[in-house]
This record gives sequence, C-alpha cells and structure tokens, in this order.
Amino acid sequence: MNQMYVVLLVAAIALIMTHVVPSIPSVRSRIVAAIGEGAFSGIYSLVAVACIAAMVWAFNRVPQDFLWVPGPGLRHLPVLLMPLALLLMVTGLLTPNPASFGREGQLQEKIPATGIVRVTRHPFLWGVILWSIAHVLANGDVGAVLFFGGFLGLSVAGMAGLDKKRAVKYGESWQRFIDVTSSVPFLAIVGGRNKLIFSEIGWMKLVITVVLYFALLFSHRWLFGVSPL
Repeated sequence: MNQMYVVLLVAAIALIMTHVVPSIPSVRSRIVAAIGEGAFSGIYSLVAVACIAAMVWAFNRVPQDFLWVPGPGLRHLPVLLMPLALLLMVTGLLTPNPASFGREGQLQEKIPATGIVRVTRHPFLWGVILWSIAHVLANGDVGAVLFFGGFLGLSVAGMAGLDKKRAVKYGESWQRFIDVTSSVPFLAIVGGRNKLIFSEIGWMKLVITVVLYFALLFSHRWLFGVSPL
C-alpha cells in the first residue's frame, strides 16, 4: 500500500475522532475544566486545521487507483449538485441558527428557526455532505473515497454530536427547537412541524451562491488541476 494512503486515512480518522470525542459532554467538560474554554477552542481549531492540511497534502500525492471509472454522468455530477450544496453552505453560514457556535441565544426567540433552518437545522453540514458525495462519485478512486469520505463522516458525526451536546447544555430550550426542526432536510416541513418561507432565505444569499458557483466552476482547473466541465 502506498504510504500516502496511510497518511490520508490516519488524517481523515483523526479529523473525525478529534471532533466526535471532544463533543461528548462529559469529555468536553473535563477538558475545559482542566485547560479552560479559550485554550480548548484554540487547540480544537489547530488540530482540525492540521488534520485537514495533512489530508490535502496526502490526497495530492496518492496514486489514482480507480474503484470504478466514472462515466460522463458521474463525472459531471458535481456540476449538477454543487449549486444546491453551495446554497446550503452559504445560507447555513449567513442564517442565524441556534445550532451554530455563538448563536445559542436564538433559542429564546419566539421563532427559533427561520430561513433555511426551517428546512434543516444543519444546512452547512448537509452542503458538505452533498459536496462529498458528488466528488466521491465523480472521481471513483481510492484517494477520493478517503479524502471526501473523511468530510462526509465528519459531517454526519458532527450533526449527531451537536444535537447531543446542545440537548445536554440547553435542555428544554433545545427541545423546543428540535420540535420544530429536523436534521434530515424537509422532514419537519413534511411532518407539519414547520413550513418553508422562501422570503426568509433572502435574495442576497441566492446571488452570493450563484456568483460563488460560477467562480468555482470556471476556476476549478486553475485551483485544483481538474475541470468539472
């Protein structure tokens, strides 16, 4: 086995585990008690950056060993899915969300879930999931499965970890938010616990998404060495 596969695999596992384990309330509280909230946040961020940097470094050096050879349909899948993925990421970052760091005060609002949060309480992570799946299928090689699969695993585990951590910390306030939202997109809306209000999403977020999409589309070869077209 090429040693870069080992580096990529270890870095991907480390990225997931260093997010999952510290998110366990009992573990997190012990670490924070020992080193303080500021040091915890700083170390947490540095470890994440180091893991991602190692993944990128190894991914750029692994051989292209195909598990399947993507045909035109799979190869162009990111072109079709990335608008939705970017919309979830952009709106997820720009929409007030009690599930986001520093936004917990919104749990006390009369309507705690607005905009894209009505669709899913984890819009950014679902955007990463779509990005990961599209790129795994479009590449078809071992390196892509390990690299993009690492972010896929991190996002899935992150949603569960965030929900559990917030439930322990905020109790009834978080349960009130859970009652009107869903982790799986549109589940709360289909179940009649919420409704989609397009005007809350905001046209500016749509404009940013479109601009970002075409910027990435036409700069992809320059940035990453591969054209999606």
